[in-house]
Amino acid sequence: MVFQNDIIAGSAGASGYTIEQSIRFNDNDSGYLYRTPSSATNRRTWTLSYWIKRANLGGFMNTFDARLDGGNYAKFQFNSGDYLQLLVETGEAGASNLATTRLFRDPSAWYHIVLAVDTTQSTAADRVKIYVNGTQETSFISTGYPAQNYETFVNTTNGHALAGNFGGAAFLDGYMAEINFIDGTQAAASSFGETSSTTGQWVPVEYSGSYGTNGFYIKGENSSDLGNDSSGNNNDFTPGGLTSADQMSDSPTNNFCTWSSIDTGSGTLSNGNLVLAGTTDRSGTFGMTSGKWAWKITAAANGAFGVVQGGLTGTESTYSATSGEVLEFQFDVDAGTLKVSVDGGAYGSVSTGLTSGPYFPLAKAACSADFGQLGFSLDDADFQYLNTSNLPNPTIVDPSAYFQTTLYAGNGTAIGSGGKVVDQTENSTFKPDFVWIKNRSAADNHMLYDAVRGATKDLHSNTTNTEATDTEGLSTFDADGFTVGSNVEVNTNTENYVAWQWLANNTSGSSNTDGSITSTVAANTTAGFSICTLTGTGGASTFGHGLGVTPDFIIPIRRNNTDSRWTFHKSLGPTKGIPLNSTNTATTSVNFWNNTSPTSSIVNVGNTHNNSEDTYVFYCFAEVEGFSAFGSYEGNGSTNGPMVNLNFRPAFVMMKSIDSTSDWFMFDDKREGYNVDNDSLLANTTGAETTTDMVDLVSNGFKLRIATDPNVAETYIYAAFAENPFKTANAR
Repeated sequence: MVFQNDIIAGSAGASGYTIEQSIRFNDNDSGYLYRTPSSATNRRTWTLSYWIKRANLGGFMNTFDARLDGGNYAKFQFNSGDYLQLLVETGEAGASNLATTRLFRDPSAWYHIVLAVDTTQSTAADRVKIYVNGTQETSFISTGYPAQNYETFVNTTNGHALAGNFGGAAFLDGYMAEINFIDGTQAAASSFGETSSTTGQWVPVEYSGSYGTNGFYIKGENSSDLGNDSSGNNNDFTPGGLTSADQMSDSPTNNFCTWSSIDTGSGTLSNGNLVLAGTTDRSGTFGMTSGKWAWKITAAANGAFGVVQGGLTGTESTYSATSGEVLEFQFDVDAGTLKVSVDGGAYGSVSTGLTSGPYFPLAKAACSADFGQLGFSLDDADFQYLNTSNLPNPTIVDPSAYFQTTLYAGNGTAIGSGGKVVDQTENSTFKPDFVWIKNRSAADNHMLYDAVRGATKDLHSNTTNTEATDTEGLSTFDADGFTVGSNVEVNTNTENYVAWQWLANNTSGSSNTDGSITSTVAANTTAGFSICTLTGTGGASTFGHGLGVTPDFIIPIRRNNTDSRWTFHKSLGPTKGIPLNSTNTATTSVNFWNNTSPTSSIVNVGNTHNNSEDTYVFYCFAEVEGFSAFGSYEGNGSTNGPMVNLNFRPAFVMMKSIDSTSDWFMFDDKREGYNVDNDSLLANTTGAETTTDMVDLVSNGFKLRIATDPNVAETYIYAAFAENPFKTANAR
């Protein structure tokens, strides 16, 4: 057998810094680390930094604890509601409770968390700073800061613990890595991480400062001594409930697959989400779309194991195992073959023809799994463990170079006085060719602009109105954004707006004669997006879209006459359409797409989108792995809604039921900036932003968190664009 020794870091910092391992804490084993300092040092100023990957959610789980007794302590923990809080309890004045609004419910990737304390600061908010993935948290449900000069129980000669408390309770369930504690310094997140100029993601750097007397650095690099202090201070922690098997190769720079604790399966997970008890389904956190992959399953009950297409509601390909059997799967995605070895025997075929992924590992019965983080031996060196280092490099490494969400506040300034310049704020910038603007604060139309029709010409997603020209609308497409005038729908003073922007590369468009109608097309084949304008000829016809691959989602708008925006979506096929401007269900008509699917070069249209002498614009989108996805999911009417796997962390998601009258819901990663993403807009109405908790945006897709629309027991279509591919995404 071949053992894979060399694992290349999948998301190392710009300096090339990698983290080789982590410590797995299983709450069922009461796993934690503890220490009692021999001397008291600075109780007012200190910093804790760690990377963490959550496993099971819910319940009180400490990450750090220092205490005298049950009434006198300081603890940093995940609450049962999955938010992060610092609790300081004491019989003296100065008790505090600081709790984030952000919920930490993404178990598929790693968070970096920094708690920086300096109670000597005169400003209360400066006394405790919490950073998540390099960004300081500013939204809290509880804002009780310690009193100035308050002395915490940290750095006393009382008990200190990691992943539990010193009394042996509130145990963490998950993984921790790169644990740094700095005695006497309130350090910034930049001491431990940086933003990658390539991906825009927060990545680790090696801490190079002083640790202070009671400072420590726990790497977990010695499996027989997981609490060893690598700072040079010899401030070692004692392991409790841990064994050498709890040293894991799963790390912030090489994230491994586990069973997902946020899909709708109800089996009980433990041991870092690698052990499943119960008989209900669980899928893995990794989607496989190409390459050769291997993983190991030890069946703890009779049941089926294998892969599932797209997620738990997709098509399954499984082997029926007997309890106690040891299964080693080999999945060649490019060949579409799934094979299994049972108890070390020869590999036999499970399924063939599995070429339309992504496919996810699947367990339908109790088992334990090793996706490579436990180091099982590979039978064939051509196959790989399921980790981010082995994921193929995405076509689009930095999605912000092709799509961005930008927030801005209006100032009401007219173009003659300079207008309102809106600059992009993400890792990359570009001159947008399609800009979709919505007033978040008030009931205004959605305003759609593109560079092929020309600046100042607006259309709406929520009405059947014709194109209008207004020099006080979007007046120019700029090198890194756009400029708007005093039109109230794009720039009312003090009102808040969101702009979604796409890059189509060719701002003026060029003639395309692929179809029977000559179209003017601006196409970005890398990002799978094109803008097409044409004049109708009447009846069934075709036009060229310029993408070179088949479009999966099309938004058509008649420019010079009123008409509904009957969209095409690949999940509905060419016989049906749903209007973007209404709550209508999917409707069947030959007049939409002539009952014929688009091809890699043309779009088929019927009378609806080809009325003689009328002018049209079509926004065409084709799926690009790691950047965009267009599919469907089945709602379940539960707050434990479906987990929709995208293989990327979404920056934007829009969804609509095809079965009943319902709205087009729109979410993005900027208007809230953290989970629950409860700021929704509706593409089919003028309505202002709403704040009902609905969906979590996570590192590999989105999770419905509402029992009503958009998660009733119906079929929904969606369109999604990435903030980052899963290979480099942090947890949200």
